Amino acid sequence: MKSPEEKRQAADRILKRYRWSKEYHQPWHERWVRYYRIWRSLADAVDDIEDADEPNSFLPYIFGSVEDLCARVIEPFFRMRPPCRVGPRKAGDERSAENFSTMARSYFQSSEYRLDFLAGGKGRIITGNQWERDTWASVYRKGKDTRRVQGQGMMDQIKMMGGKAVALARGIPFEHPDVAVVDADYPIRVGYHAEQVSPFLVHPEPGAKSVKRMRWLIEEEPAVAIQDLQAHQERDAAGQLVPLFDFTELMAAYGERRTPGMIRPRDVSEGENYYLLAMQAVTGRAGAEDQAASSRDDVDRVTLLHEWTPEGVSTVACCDKGNFIVRERPLPLNVPRIPFRVRVYTIDPLFLLGISAIEPVEDLVYDINDIHNLAFANWLRIINGMLAVDMSKIVSKEDLEPRAGGRVRISQGNVHEAIAAISQSQDPSSSMVLQESNIKGLIERAMGSADLSPGMAGTKKDHA
Repeated sequence: MKSPEEKRQAADRILKRYRWSKEYHQPWHERWVRYYRIWRSLADAVDDIEDADEPNSFLPYIFGSVEDLCARVIEPFFRMRPPCRVGPRKAGDERSAENFSTMARSYFQSSEYRLDFLAGGKGRIITGNQWERDTWASVYRKGKDTRRVQGQGMMDQIKMMGGKAVALARGIPFEHPDVAVVDADYPIRVGYHAEQVSPFLVHPEPGAKSVKRMRWLIEEEPAVAIQDLQAHQERDAAGQLVPLFDFTELMAAYGERRTPGMIRPRDVSEGENYYLLAMQAVTGRAGAEDQAASSRDDVDRVTLLHEWTPEGVSTVACCDKGNFIVRERPLPLNVPRIPFRVRVYTIDPLFLLGISAIEPVEDLVYDINDIHNLAFANWLRIINGMLAVDMSKIVSKEDLEPRAGGRVRISQGNVHEAIAAISQSQDPSSSMVLQESNIKGLIERAMGSADLSPGMAGTKKDHA
């Protein structure tokens, strides 16, 4: 049993490693947020009134390319049952290997795992990384069950041979089979599971080239409900179910008058929270809206930081009252290792983290959107009788806004010099299509999403 000082030092160590890893991997996180915005075809907001009426669309070309790549990358994996071959380690283990292969096939064919892996695989294409953790789940839920028991009763009469009932002067105790409602622990998630973890929430040891060479890895879980954590249990040496997390010190910090929703999670990161930025890029919600929603939450929540080492795992719960060590356990592994693995889209020989499909074509994506918007804007000017406006002669930009009986004030010269119609405007459709075709071909080549059918990349109408 560790002393309070030792627990405080352990919590400080975990926070120090977490912040160091997050600072080291900040350039990757910044890029991943941009890639999520590109995948979701989110255009930047226009603040300048001069550009407010200009086209500002974002082509969903990368969205479609990611969907195509996801099908090509994930489908071969699902065809393998299980994804890796299981064989006997030594002679005589053939039967055990066959049983394990059957169990693995059943797990990897489950819809829960496939949907989870599909989401992680799509994240691998967007960010270049897919983290997976091996875990032995032990989640139970309290409930009721009916069981056969031996009931107790008192016999107060007996039946004679002739069928006549005779009362007894003194009751005789006896046992009989009965059914009773008893408390029971229902298994919700028990046994081996491979869980996908967002790359924004995995903070590996800086500088490590592989998971095998790491001495530690920090996993972050934001805003986890304490009630859900209390459902995690494990069996002790006597075979009894005991809680996996110990919240005794945390609950004592809030006192006996604690009300639901009083325990609030604390953001322990220093600087930008890139996981939150990625969520905002996808959902469009602002930080203030999330804070307002959390203030109405009546569920006790904490932020968890799991420190995984080859020897074991330590978990610190971060809330507004401080940081508390709630778990310290050795790992039940014969060969000590960190139970994480990372799959990358394209290997980077210098770093642990991989290269995404969007990274080499990021500039091309912006180019094709600029070309499309510029050509669309030119087309709108042609059909609307485009005007050339000398802004140096206009008194106020608001005069250019259409309104009933409106006038345009000029500071010098005459109105014909300030606002002149352009009579000759060329249609850029042919050059636009040619340039977009060229860029689409470069994007398909760099992302590896070309279908390899005959024809010019980016302009083919028939696909194999």
